[in-house]
Amino acid sequence: MKKLSLEAFAKLNLTLDCLGKREDGYHELCSIMHPVSLCDIVTVERTEKSGIAVNCGNIKKEDNLVFKAAEAFFETSGIPHDDRGIEITVEKHIPILSGMGGGSTDGAAVINILDELYETRLSHRKKIGIAKSLGADVPFSLFSKTAVATGIGEKLEFIENFPQFYFVLVKPGQKGSTADMYKALDSRGVVNGEYTKKALSAIRSGDTAKGAGFFKNDFALCQEVDYISAIGASAKAFGALTTSITGSGPTCFSVFEDKNNCLGFFEHISKKFKNVFLAKSVG
Repeated sequence: MKKLSLEAFAKLNLTLDCLGKREDGYHELCSIMHPVSLCDIVTVERTEKSGIAVNCGNIKKEDNLVFKAAEAFFETSGIPHDDRGIEITVEKHIPILSGMGGGSTDGAAVINILDELYETRLSHRKKIGIAKSLGADVPFSLFSKTAVATGIGEKLEFIENFPQFYFVLVKPGQKGSTADMYKALDSRGVVNGEYTKKALSAIRSGDTAKGAGFFKNDFALCQEVDYISAIGASAKAFGALTTSITGSGPTCFSVFEDKNNCLGFFEHISKKFKNVFLAKSVG
């Protein structure tokens, strides 16, 4: 039977402006979302036996986004029930609960793989519709391109010729409650709202270093992620342009233009933290 594998790339929120709580209870966001080379490997094989089988650690199949993505794809594409036999295998490298969108990117990979395996040639609009039904980050992961995300993260404006960087990623501990972090931000009111705008303005004017200086995340103001200052000070000594967190944390990323400086910091910080990863820009 036919089989296909894809790299499912992690995402970083290079900026994240939380613009306030909406009437529907969600928060309005503005973020530069950037794909990086740290990735899971997602494989889908068509099988003679009907049904969706999933091999992905200890996550219950029905709770796994790759299973939900396959179900949503089949319903949207109208594939006959007796032709829906597949086995999905996920080789995990992106840490779970890290703020790097591991589940979202795996789900997006399943949509893209099934579209090719079944030769359905779904339009971008239909694939984005499937992705939106799974979560706000999933549409971004369909394309592996840097984008400005607005709304709750589902509205995308892709950015051409975005600078390429090297990254050291540090996941220092367990993820805190995202809901609690939103509450902390709400108690402060609208914090800034201009990190994304200022970063893009500087980068488009040709000043990449200045633009990277605005790679900031409103969640970094929460007490739960105060470790960023210590990692950032250490990274700066190795030539990092900036250090911030992705999503609501806990993963911290340091940004480099020089590969050797990045490798030097990776070797240094790996002695202090267990979960440390190298990555570079994708696309």
